[in-house]
Amino acid sequence: MHTIFEANVKAILAINPILGANLISIKSLNKYEVFTDESDNANVNIIDKDSFTPLYLTKPLDEIFIKINEYKKYSRYPYLYFFGIGNGILFKLLLSNEGLNKIVIIEKEIELIYIAFHVNDFSELINTNKLEIFLSDDFGFNEASKLVNKKEARLYLKTYFLEQSLPYYNAYSDDIIRVNKIFTQAIEHSIYALGNDANDSLLGLQHHIQNLDIMIKTPSFYDFINKSKNTDLAVIVSTGPSLNKQLKLLKSIQDYVTIFCIDASFPILSNYGIKPDIVISLERIYPTSKFFKDTPSESFKDVIFALTSIQHKSLIQSIKGGVMQMSMRPFGYTRYFGIDSWGYAGIGMSAANMAYELVYHSKFERVVLIGQDLAYSSDGTSHSKGHLYGINDVVEKESDILVEAYGGGEIKSTKIWTLFKNFFEADIADSKDKMQCINATEGGARINGSKEMSFESVVEKYVNKTKVKELIKLTPPTSDEISKNQEIVKFKIKQMLKYAKQKETEVTSLFLKVAKECKIIESNNADVKKLNTKRVTKLIAKIDKIKDNFNDLLFMQIFNDSMQAWIVTQELELARIQVRDIADEGERKLKLQDWLIAHKFWLFSVAGSIQATREAIYFGLDDESLGYEFIDELLEFYDGSRVDYEISKLRVKLKDTLYPNENKIFNESLEYLISKILENKDYKSKLLEVLKSVDILRDREDNNSQVVKLREKLTKSLNQLQMQILNSTLDKNKKSILIYIEDDVIDIGNKRVVNAWMRQNLNILASQIDTKQYNLIIAVKQMLLSDESVYGVIDNIPNIIKKYKPFIFQFVEEEIFDQFEYILLYETTISFMKNMNNLLYVDDTNLNMLHL
Repeated sequence: MHTIFEANVKAILAINPILGANLISIKSLNKYEVFTDESDNANVNIIDKDSFTPLYLTKPLDEIFIKINEYKKYSRYPYLYFFGIGNGILFKLLLSNEGLNKIVIIEKEIELIYIAFHVNDFSELINTNKLEIFLSDDFGFNEASKLVNKKEARLYLKTYFLEQSLPYYNAYSDDIIRVNKIFTQAIEHSIYALGNDANDSLLGLQHHIQNLDIMIKTPSFYDFINKSKNTDLAVIVSTGPSLNKQLKLLKSIQDYVTIFCIDASFPILSNYGIKPDIVISLERIYPTSKFFKDTPSESFKDVIFALTSIQHKSLIQSIKGGVMQMSMRPFGYTRYFGIDSWGYAGIGMSAANMAYELVYHSKFERVVLIGQDLAYSSDGTSHSKGHLYGINDVVEKESDILVEAYGGGEIKSTKIWTLFKNFFEADIADSKDKMQCINATEGGARINGSKEMSFESVVEKYVNKTKVKELIKLTPPTSDEISKNQEIVKFKIKQMLKYAKQKETEVTSLFLKVAKECKIIESNNADVKKLNTKRVTKLIAKIDKIKDNFNDLLFMQIFNDSMQAWIVTQELELARIQVRDIADEGERKLKLQDWLIAHKFWLFSVAGSIQATREAIYFGLDDESLGYEFIDELLEFYDGSRVDYEISKLRVKLKDTLYPNENKIFNESLEYLISKILENKDYKSKLLEVLKSVDILRDREDNNSQVVKLREKLTKSLNQLQMQILNSTLDKNKKSILIYIEDDVIDIGNKRVVNAWMRQNLNILASQIDTKQYNLIIAVKQMLLSDESVYGVIDNIPNIIKKYKPFIFQFVEEEIFDQFEYILLYETTISFMKNMNNLLYVDDTNLNMLHL
C-alpha cells in the first residue's frame, strides 16, 4: 500500500473500522480518474467518469485558496462541518489553524475518500480527533448524536452549519438535506435531553435527599442486576395502543419469560391477571403514584419494584407489598454521595428506557418490546385500553411530527416520544454486540436497530415452555452496612451545604461588581470609546476563574444537573460572541463589552442556581430519618433558622397536596406569593402560622371538596397577609412599591399572566400612597401590557425600559425609576430562568386566570 494511504487507513480503522475495511477492499477506481499537474503535485483534480465532470473547474489550488479566504470569517469557529471531501487539501490547510478544534466531513463516494487518503497525510489529525470522516450512507442519528453531545462541542451547537465544499456536490443535494436533517435532529435531542426546567432537577435533588435513608435499606443495585435474570428471555411491557392485542399471548407465557413492565403498565397487567417480575418507575412527580394506589394489594405479592431515589414520597408510600429496590439515576448529585452499590441506571427519559438498561445490565441475551408504540394508533389513540389516564391521555396537536412506522411508511408521533425513541436507538446501537433487541409491538414507530417480528413468532422461536421460572429473591443490606451508609449521608450533606455557601458568596460578589460596570457602560450609552478596557479585562479574568469551577468535579457533581439546561442555553448564545471575527480595535472593544454584559445575567443565574440548590437540600432533609439534632446543627452552622426550615417543609408539603403538578398555575402562584411575603422578615412567623393552619395530613384524594376549601383558605390568608405588609410599609418606604409592582405580571407556565389580585387592589394601594407613586404603577402596567416587544426574549427588556423613560419621568423622580429598573430586571430574570426556552408574553384571554 501507499505509505500515506496506509497511515491514514490505520488511523481510521481505530475509530471507524467499517470505513477502514471498505477502503482496504478497493482495488481500483471505477467512477473517478485522478489528474495531477506535473509542475505542481498539489494541483490534484478528479474527473467523474460517469458524468465527465471535473470536481474543480479551474486550477484546484486556486479554488482551494479562494475557499480559504472565504472561511476567514469562520476563523474563530472551533467546529466546522462539511459535505464532500474533494481532494482533501482544503481540510489539511484549514486544520493548520490552531483555533479550529475539529472538522467533520460527510462524503457520499468512498472512492473520493480513497483518493484523498492517497494525496494527504491525515493520520495525525485522525488520531488526535481533529478530523472525523463518515460515508453519508453510514451516517445516522447515533453518529450525529455522539458528535454533538461531546461536552466541548455542545457549547457551539448554535454555530453549526453544514457547508458544501464544492459545486460538484450539487448533484448530491438529497444526501446533503438528509445529513443536515440528521444533525438538526441530534442537536435538538441534545438540548431537549438537558431539560428546560431547572425546577425538575431541583425537585429530583430534594427527593433524593429525602429518600436516601430509605434507599440504603433496600437491596443494592448490584444485587438486583446479579439476580434478575431468571429466564432466557426478557419482555418489556409498555402502554402503547397496541399492547391490548398482545396481552392474551403474554399471559400464556408469563411463567416462562421475565416480565419487566413500566409503572403505567402495572395496573393493566393486574387487571388482566398477569404478574410481572419487575416494575420500573423513575418519575419524580406525584401523579405516578396513582398507578400503584389504584392497583389491588394482591398484585404486589412477589413483585420487585425497581424505583429511583428521585421519586415522590407518595409513590414510595403506595407500594403495598413485594420487594422495593431503589437505585440512583446517573446524575452528578447522586454520584456525589459515593454510595455506588445503589447506582446507576436511568440515563434515558422514560421508564421503558430504564427497563432496557436494567435488562442489559442483568445480562439477558435477548429482549422483546411490546406496547412500545411511541406513536398514535390509526384511530388517534395514544395509550392501551385500561390505561389509568385513558386511551387519549395524549391528544394529537399541530406540533406533532411524522416518523418512520413499524413495518415501513410513516406514522404520527410527538417530540417527547421521539426523544424516547432516540434513547432506545442509541442504547440498542451500544448493546447490539451483547444483546439482541426484538420489537414485537406490531405497530407504532420503527425503532432503528431492533429486529421487527410478530409477538407470536417470537414466542414460537424463543420461549422455552419446558422450564418454569423461579422467583427472584433479593438480599437487603445488614444493619452494620445501613449504619455505615447513614453516617456517609450525613457527612456528605454537611459538606454539600458548606461548599454551596462558599460558592454562592464568591459568585454573588463578582455579580455585583459586573452589574456595577454594566451600569457604567449603559450610562455611557454603550460607547466603546469610553470603555475602561483595563477594568473590564480584569472582570472577565475573574469570570474565567468562576468558569473554572465547571472543570471541578465537586462543583459539577453538586450543581451541574440543576444548572446544565440554562448554562448550555446561555453558552450557546455566548458562543456566537466568542466566534465573532475582529477587524479592528473598535470591534475588539465591542466584543469585550458584549462579552461582559452577557455574563451579567450568566453570573446572576449561577448565583441563583447555587442558592436554589441549597434550598432544595433543606427541603429534602427529613427530621425522622436524620434526627432533629442533626437538622438543628446544620441550620445553626449554615445561617438557617428553624422558622425558615419549617416554612420550607410546609411550603413543599402544601404545594404537593393542594397544588399538584396538574394545577401548575395555582402551584406557581402560591409559590410566588409565599416568596414575596418571605422577603419581609417581620412576617415570617405570621406566614408560618398561616401554613400550619392549613397543613393537612390526609391524602388530598380522600375528600376533594375539603381540598378546595383548604386551597381557598390558604390563598385568602396569604392575600390578607400580603396586604398587611403593603399597608404597613408603602407609606414609609417608596421602594416597597417598586418591589410589589412585579406582582402585576407573573410568569405561569409558558405565559405572562396578569395577577388579578393586584389589579383589584390598585385602588387600595392608591389610597396608601401619593399620586406620583400610584402613577408609577399605572405607567409600569402600561409598559408591560401595551408594548408587544416586551413579551419577547429577556434581552428586549432594557430597550423597552429605555423607550418608556420619558413617559415615566413625567410622574416619578429619576432616583425612584432607577430603583424600579433594577428590580424589574431582577424579578423578570427570575421568571425567565423558570422557562428559559419559552418566549414571555401575555395572552389577553388569560388575564383573569388567577384569583389570588
